[in-house]
Amino acid sequence: MKATRYAAVALPLALIGSIAVSVLAWAQPTDPASVREFAQLEPSQEAANSKPGPRTVPGRAIPVPTDVSPELQRVIAAPYRSPTWNLNPRTPEEWKQTVAKLAAGLVATLPPLREKLGVVSHETTIGGVHAYIVEPKDIPPQNRNR
Repeated sequence: MKATRYAAVALPLALIGSIAVSVLAWAQPTDPASVREFAQLEPSQEAANSKPGPRTVPGRAIPVPTDVSPELQRVIAAPYRSPTWNLNPRTPEEWKQTVAKLAAGLVATLPPLREKLGVVSHETTIGGVHAYIVEPKDIPPQNRNR
């Protein structure tokens, strides 16, 4: 009985304490020196990571792993998606334009990908949610209607 009362008090106190610590850490003002330091660091990091190769972080370069496939090595070594990497749209309209631009670039890559994978896709609505169904071009008779 005594242990149950202790647990009933200790658990809420621990939860409140952890939330308080998180809020206090989050609420700390940003150090102006760190903002200036980042403003100086950002251009050099962006320049270093805008070309294929190792990823650079302050103080060192992280090499492309050699224990992954050549295809994945190319993806890892690819430049960051500048200029979209550092975009900071300020209005809903700017966000919509940014999303539309990124989506258009992605949509253009889908037809060759579907062809390569041997699939077809079609739009539908499932439970009121817009969705896409992706399925093989050729479904064996024994697997149809499943």
